[in-house]
Amino acid sequence: MNPTMSEMQSQDDAWKKLRLTLRSDLRFEIRRSGGQINYVIEDSARRKFFQIGALEFEFIQRLDGRATVADVVTEIHSDHKTGNEFTEDSAKKIVQWLMQLNLVQTDCVATSDRIIKAKRLQRDQRMLAFVNPLMFRVKLFNPDRWLTKIEPLFGWIFSRWAFVGWLIVCLIALVQMCQNLDRLASASSGVLANGRWIWLIVCWVALKVIHEFGHGLACKKYGGEAPETGVLMLLLTPMAYIDVSSSWKFASRQRRMIVSAAGMYVEIFIAAIAMIWWCHTESKLVADVCFNLFLMASMTTVLFNANPLMRFDGYYMLSDAIGIVNLYTRAQQDTSSRIRYLFGLPCELARRWNRTTTTIFVYGIFAFLWRISIGLGLILAATTLLHGFGLLFAMIGAMLWLLLPIYKFVMQIVTARAQSKLNRRRFSGTVGFLLVTGFALFTFVQAPAIKSAPAIVQFKDEQIIRSTTNGFLSKIHVLNGQYVRRGQLLFELENRELQMEIARVKTDLEKSKIQSRIFRKKSELASFQAEQKKISSLETHLAEKLDEASGLRILAPFDGIVFARGLENRLGVYLERGDEIAIAAQSSNKEIKVSVDQSDWNSFENGIGKEVKLGFPGKSIFATTIDRVDPRASDRPVDPSLTVAYGGTIPVHKINDGNKSDASESVVMLSQRFTATINLDSEQSKRFQAGQRGIVYFRTPRQTLGSYLLLASQKWLRNKLKSATTTPSS
Repeated sequence: MNPTMSEMQSQDDAWKKLRLTLRSDLRFEIRRSGGQINYVIEDSARRKFFQIGALEFEFIQRLDGRATVADVVTEIHSDHKTGNEFTEDSAKKIVQWLMQLNLVQTDCVATSDRIIKAKRLQRDQRMLAFVNPLMFRVKLFNPDRWLTKIEPLFGWIFSRWAFVGWLIVCLIALVQMCQNLDRLASASSGVLANGRWIWLIVCWVALKVIHEFGHGLACKKYGGEAPETGVLMLLLTPMAYIDVSSSWKFASRQRRMIVSAAGMYVEIFIAAIAMIWWCHTESKLVADVCFNLFLMASMTTVLFNANPLMRFDGYYMLSDAIGIVNLYTRAQQDTSSRIRYLFGLPCELARRWNRTTTTIFVYGIFAFLWRISIGLGLILAATTLLHGFGLLFAMIGAMLWLLLPIYKFVMQIVTARAQSKLNRRRFSGTVGFLLVTGFALFTFVQAPAIKSAPAIVQFKDEQIIRSTTNGFLSKIHVLNGQYVRRGQLLFELENRELQMEIARVKTDLEKSKIQSRIFRKKSELASFQAEQKKISSLETHLAEKLDEASGLRILAPFDGIVFARGLENRLGVYLERGDEIAIAAQSSNKEIKVSVDQSDWNSFENGIGKEVKLGFPGKSIFATTIDRVDPRASDRPVDPSLTVAYGGTIPVHKINDGNKSDASESVVMLSQRFTATINLDSEQSKRFQAGQRGIVYFRTPRQTLGSYLLLASQKWLRNKLKSATTTPSS
């Protein structure tokens, strides 16, 4: 049977009848900062610390097990100092928080179901966090004893004099970096080339370990504890963590901020040393390691650890700096309450605006938007980097981060409506606004008229240099990408059989000539004529062999650039007539190939003479025109470097075929694309390098923003499903 309205009301107000007692082993420490009084709760049994405000402490310190929660609320309301700021909704949230964290005790049988429910909720939350494939935590060991031993040796790095030295080193590194900006840009462009990604992983892991132990050392220096360390797996990327929550009990706000900043402090110092070393080393290996250390220690520190919108170092520093306790939690609650309010759900909002409430509101909005963006970013990254498994991980992550919270929120609306607690006017207004906004997106709001397509510079009319005779490649006189002159010797082949054949024919020819002279002196006319025919045949045969032997020396056909990858691996290899050796191209004769998606075909269907914008990294965008468009679509890329398999953007899947020597033959695009061509004159050809990737911007037919987003999401999902379900060809 469904419960009556009075029964549901009674169940919802059951929390007011609870008689709660704080656990006797809890410790409280007072903290004064910026004219505010806060309290730190230490749960020594579980080595947890919680920070609350004076108003919350005023409430929980009255919980003695004799008075009900309702009585305590009434007592506080009778206090003219704090009664106006404390509401029933505030008391309810505190009670739920205390019970979920098991900070209170009760002997009331009627509340056992609620306690069990709270424990189950806490267990379910831990389970959901553990099974989330995109982000989960693995506990390793207790580093506190080890940190206690090494703190006397390294604790000085957080002294004032050490900080002065830190500033000097960082300033020197900054000057060195500014003096080597060109070299820095060149090194960053090849950071993932030639197996350097292995060094990135090694440097990443080492830096994260050093970063976290920096936090631990600072915490131990000021009398704190670090009882736990482990690994946080974010998109299967290991990130170390260490529990230094004991720093919350430090009375000095400066010390708490030092503990929060310690990891970044150590990493930035390592980045500075690495930059100085990188600027002065001549060793390629040392330079790679130093550059990777600099890149990881500086980039990750700024993007992740210093970001105050995530509960990393920057957040705790911000919270202490502005003096707002539990900023993240309070901002989450505030944002949640405002969303509940908009949808007509019962909630309690701040009755007056001041500096604190305004800061919490603004921070909550930005943190909410950041959580959505980082969640979607992880899902997109999983589907892109992890292929088929990534799609499965993304689906599970979407359920845990998006669908499950939405489902719970909808159930709250249904429950509130059944209990007549739903404000229908606000609910209808919010839903109506969302519907009108969606209708406008699909009807009135226009999508961006500019779209883009990947492009690459290629040589025009390339000439393949082939072997004109059989032989072993014995000498190589050119390097890959070398500029050569017409007639310059490029390669030499060796064919001993051919050389021996030429020598034999020459010998036979000399013998035949001698024999011919003998026949002429003896006036043996018939024999003389026969020998003359033999000489003619040998001369023809010798000419053919000499012509064939001339192919053993391969010359440049014109002034240009020779491309021959992996030549050093072909030295001594036997080549047959017609085998490709290299490619020659004229540097002043280039063109740009544009890979056009099928959905953009309408923009290029009559594209000859169509004006587009062309952009390349480090160069200004300029206008040009399309010279020709191939009307036939293909699933083979115009150049493999435009695909994600080789650093581009076009999604592909690879073909496992060891016989495919050409990279373009080893990948297949997930959807067929068209190719447009832009010719470059001699001056433009000199400005661009072959293989340089760029972007072509073009105008599209009018389309609403809603349909554009819908079609783009459908295309993205279709490509991901195809990538996940397509097995590599063999």
